[in-house]
Amino acid sequence: MRQGDDQISPDSRPKLRLVAGEHDPAAPGVQQRLRRAEIVRENRSASQIPPLDAQDIFSRRIAEQLDGGACALLTPERRDRLVALGRRLGMSTFNSNLVIAQVQDAARRGENLTRPEVQANLDIVQEALHRKRMIGAAVAIASMLIGMGLLMALIGWVEAG
Repeated sequence: MRQGDDQISPDSRPKLRLVAGEHDPAAPGVQQRLRRAEIVRENRSASQIPPLDAQDIFSRRIAEQLDGGACALLTPERRDRLVALGRRLGMSTFNSNLVIAQVQDAARRGENLTRPEVQANLDIVQEALHRKRMIGAAVAIASMLIGMGLLMALIGWVEAG
């Protein structure tokens, strides 16, 4: 071997390539994982009902369960099932019972759920929920800022002393 022949020229190096790598769309398992990921994304987006739609669904289900015409009677068992439905739709027990009372009141007055006055009463529950969530977020942010301020003061105190 001559001196200087110990170096391999770039053209003589073997060309390497990945076959059926993790990100190769032609790999057998990649297509299946991509399909599963797409299904999971779609299921997550479909499982989240906007609050006003959830309340509309809930109020219509209540109206279907009422007996006695203008009396708007609701058996305790049905009420319990409706409150459980309200909880599954993201409402508190109190708000579920409040919507039930509002729908019963509208039925006793002979009003349709689509009337603006009835919808305005039902929307009050959603506005209260929104306000409560906003206050909770504001408290969380304020707590974080206070904590960061205390941490900065502690760091300054440790560095100074």
